[in-house]
Amino acid sequence: MRALWKATAMVIADPNLRAAIRAAAKTINVSQLANAYNAGVLPPTILPRLSTLDKQPDPAAIASIDAQLRAAGLHLAAYELSELNRWFEKDKPDGVFSAALEHARIAFQGSLQIGARIQSPGFYEGLGVLVADPEFRGAFALSADHLHDHGFDITKQEEDQLRADVTPGGAGEAAAQEIFSLGWGGTACQANFRFWPGGIHSNR
Repeated sequence: MRALWKATAMVIADPNLRAAIRAAAKTINVSQLANAYNAGVLPPTILPRLSTLDKQPDPAAIASIDAQLRAAGLHLAAYELSELNRWFEKDKPDGVFSAALEHARIAFQGSLQIGARIQSPGFYEGLGVLVADPEFRGAFALSADHLHDHGFDITKQEEDQLRADVTPGGAGEAAAQEIFSLGWGGTACQANFRFWPGGIHSNR
């Protein structure tokens, strides 16, 4: 997941990388997966919550996104590449996700400038997790939690500026939440990086 956090920050910071991934993103229709769920096995209450599986990532698109990120020094797993592909494929009709990324680039200018100068290995990961984990973002903004306490290789100067950029009610917090809602779908348990009691459940 740390690679996906880093990739999230990179597409916030780099409009050219963002545009290239958006251009490459594509899905293909695999019709035999449209009814992959067995209604006779799954409880009827579960079925309405499940998406069909016939829309799958285009292998050529995944390879292209992978090549672009490798050129930028980042190696993602197939799942993480597929998530980027999904985000930007959904973005194509209206550009809402790209607009949210641009809002974040502007809102996090202070942090991005400091991060570019200091170049700490964990800076992009730290910015990405503040987008992906709203619960942690809230605690971090109030100085109740810290990136360096969770193993992020980041300086105090970078951390202090990130905290300022996600001030509750500010532009950074709003931009991060917008990206989270559009990308992760608003379900915090899919992104929370700290163990919490509800993190393991049966989905029943």
